[in-house]
Amino acid sequence: MDAPGILNDYYVNLLDWSSENALAVALGPSVYIWNACTAEITELMSTAGPDEEESDNPITSVSWSEDGNFLAVGTNYAEVQLWDVTRSKKVRTLTGK
Repeated sequence: MDAPGILNDYYVNLLDWSSENALAVALGPSVYIWNACTAEITELMSTAGPDEEESDNPITSVSWSEDGNFLAVGTNYAEVQLWDVTRSKKVRTLTGK
């Protein structure tokens, strides 16, 4: 697996496998979903702006819900975004500030 932009940091959790056989991978400011059944790769979200390749707010963690339909995405700015992966839609943002 090629993983350009993956953070080299012991304290981050950049991979998580779902009960629906999908892998969430955080590469820099973006989260990608790899469907193991179809081998399809989709970009779920990004913290970078439309004109930026890099962001000063990289993804620091990803974690699937037990049913495999929702993904929690933690960022460097003490924020957790909850995503409905089946609809590719952000459901909620929780801030730690």
